[in-house]
Amino acid sequence: MGIALTYVHGYDQSDTGVGSDLANIKSLTAAGEDADPLDPGVFEAGVPTVNNSYGAQFSFALSDRLVIGGWGGLSKVKTLDQFVADGQTVGRGTQDIWNWAATLAFPDLIKEGSLGGIIVGMEPWVASSTIDTEGFGEDEEQSLHAEAFYQYQLNDNIAITPGVIYVNKPDNNSDNDDLFIGTLRTTFSF
Repeated sequence: MGIALTYVHGYDQSDTGVGSDLANIKSLTAAGEDADPLDPGVFEAGVPTVNNSYGAQFSFALSDRLVIGGWGGLSKVKTLDQFVADGQTVGRGTQDIWNWAATLAFPDLIKEGSLGGIIVGMEPWVASSTIDTEGFGEDEEQSLHAEAFYQYQLNDNIAITPGVIYVNKPDNNSDNDDLFIGTLRTTFSF
């Protein structure tokens, strides 16, 4: 069994590039091309943030052919200044951003050295927010991410991994169409 705990403190590193727009508030508040750079309420690179992120991960081999695992994480993000977005001034505030996943791995599936896997979870979403401005609160819906892959080991140096990814309610918004993504990766090891 493997267990890990993580802690990360960051300044202006709160955006992960995944999950909802609200969970990436620094990018969400970055000024567009039309912004007046002399306006003191406009942030060219987005509102400055500080965050404390906590995570827990585990992996447990039920047998030589089945491994379960998962992770969960919480980021506590604080904006360090007020900012202007869509013509409205937004004050300082905090966000609690959560994410989680559960995993199943099937080592040596069909062929020794190959691996099958299934992942189900939620990408980062804002569960609570003290930013009291319309459009900057909590995510009202949560998106589900499901993924399956099979890494087929051709030989000691080459592996081919087809996979499929499904995301419902992208950006935690049921108005968005569900996503189906096919993947094919080839790995060369020397």
